[in-house]
Amino acid sequence: MPSISCGTMRVITFKISEELLEEFDRFCYLKLKMTRSECIRQAIIEFMRKKSEEPPRKVRVRRVIIA
Repeated sequence: MPSISCGTMRVITFKISEELLEEFDRFCYLKLKMTRSECIRQAIIEFMRKKSEEPPRKVRVRRVIIA
């Protein structure tokens, strides 16, 4: 996976439960000593890195109906 630049930043919006956000903030601050934004950026980069290393998923078709 190519290196990801953190040049110009864009604001994104998404919904998350209050409980998950509080847990995420605690984790980022206490365990990683990072801001919420830094932690989200790192999580996205890590997610993409892991997914790019996985082999493609195989899908099994159980039945095809032609009408």
